[in-house]
Amino acid sequence: MATIFLSKSKLAGVLSSTKRTVTNYVNAGVLPQPERFGRDSGWAADLLMTLLKSEQSHLSQLSEAKRSRLAQALLDLAMSYSTNEEGEAQVSEPALHERRPRMLPEAIIVDDAFNSENDLRRFRMEEVDSFRVQADDHARLAHQAKKGSDESNLRWGEVHKLNDHVAFLSARLANDFIHLHSPTQFVGNREVLTSPIFNIRNPKSPRSEQVEIFLNRPDKGVIKYEGPELRQDDGHVFMALLNIARDVRVGKSVGFPPQRLCESLWGYYDGSCRPRLKATISRLQGAILRFTSFRVQLVQRFDFPQRGLWSVSLDTDIVQLFTEQSVVWLDQRQRLLLKNGLPTWLYGYIRSQTTLIPTKVERLRLQCGSEGALDGFRESLKVAMGVMSGVQVVDIGWHIDKHDMLHWRKLRS
Repeated sequence: MATIFLSKSKLAGVLSSTKRTVTNYVNAGVLPQPERFGRDSGWAADLLMTLLKSEQSHLSQLSEAKRSRLAQALLDLAMSYSTNEEGEAQVSEPALHERRPRMLPEAIIVDDAFNSENDLRRFRMEEVDSFRVQADDHARLAHQAKKGSDESNLRWGEVHKLNDHVAFLSARLANDFIHLHSPTQFVGNREVLTSPIFNIRNPKSPRSEQVEIFLNRPDKGVIKYEGPELRQDDGHVFMALLNIARDVRVGKSVGFPPQRLCESLWGYYDGSCRPRLKATISRLQGAILRFTSFRVQLVQRFDFPQRGLWSVSLDTDIVQLFTEQSVVWLDQRQRLLLKNGLPTWLYGYIRSQTTLIPTKVERLRLQCGSEGALDGFRESLKVAMGVMSGVQVVDIGWHIDKHDMLHWRKLRS
């Protein structure tokens, strides 16, 4: 079902205030940042209802009368859904907005040397499955034959050869393709998601042209990032490109319509989108991650003609970022609904943890790359945690104690 959104005008009317007052509530952290959809923005009704129920939410700063009006309005909106003869939900409330999940475009092959049987994951997987079925058939016949007979030995020999083919092709799958994930997922690296490599600073503020970031990993060596300063929006685009190219052999060029990608990522397309997307992918071209035994360029080649498809190709070593120990899967719809900044960084951090342990606020400030003062960051963290509990990533019982430790509990995804 589509997400129900309240526009600023609608919310101002519910709260008996002006649109300017609603903006002031947002700036003060009483209300979460609105989400952009198309050229408009608004607040998800289910998020506002969850925040109203949470004692930790800054909505508690609203007067009892305003909170009661908001709760009643949200209930009325939920009741305004009815079912038509085709069983589809329809809304009678004219000030209500909806946004359906935005799907990323599928890869379009533009590489002249492309060979489907070698360069598409599904053909490789079908080949593996075929060899496995053949191996099972030979094993069944070997069991039926007399033990030690020529027939039995021949069948077992075929089983071993076929299993060798499976092992070889499985290794090729692991080395030639991004870690398996679905069209509705983003994939990330645990160390990167919990670091300041994609920091939370405002994308409109000046960037450093060249930075170096060192991540010390106990017993795993050091990751060094070098390249232009990257922010959460850059990480968003990077994961989208990984998703588009996920089933194509790394190193091959894959095309996509730039307008479609902009609409998927940001919910709209205007004159600023193409240069914004071009600048972001160009930054990713200059971004290098150096591990102990290999280095990775986040985007290797980027073609951006004035008309037609744009295309990228990925570093062939990029698959090494996503091992069984380091890979993290993110829900694409949840990630797209969050505003880039501290909420999206926290989402990646939380999804990369098996269990959330009490964590110093200062440690989180350093890990996300915030340059703000600790007091200001703490207030931003409270707002972002309200969003995290609102989208049911963490339990609503989170709190910051007198020792400035954040106590939180991850909800099952």
